[in-house]
Amino acid sequence: MSTTLAFTGLVMGLAGGVHCAAMCGAACAGVVRMSSGPAVLQPAGGLAARSVATRSVASATFTLQAGRVLGYSAAGALAATAMQSLAWMTSQATALRPIWTLFHVALLAWGLMLLVMARQPAWLDSAGRALWARVQPLARAPGGLLATGALWAL
Repeated sequence: MSTTLAFTGLVMGLAGGVHCAAMCGAACAGVVRMSSGPAVLQPAGGLAARSVATRSVASATFTLQAGRVLGYSAAGALAATAMQSLAWMTSQATALRPIWTLFHVALLAWGLMLLVMARQPAWLDSAGRALWARVQPLARAPGGLLATGALWAL
């Protein structure tokens, strides 16, 4: 591996960490807090009860984050495989090259639209809210935080 490639990966990881904290930090904390029972949120005892609550929140946070890592890993592998297959097909069939180019132009247009609007489209926001209404009971079930974290990538 070249030094330039390793340095680029390091810089991307550092920049990506800030992005993750800003975009998902509050949402992850909300999911963990929502899935924890009232005893964890406001311990009724002294120092021992707070220690148990802290361990419980830390465990829930770790479980959610482990699920997120699994979900993003699976989604990344699926996307990479799909794109590699499409790229291979476009190199083999000249007729698919315009479709490959239009795909890239559509993604660029989508990104620019999001940049200009500075918010999600209304249809996407309402779809997310409807999905969360279905996922919320799953997060409270035993093992649900791992599954919720894995589904986060979607």
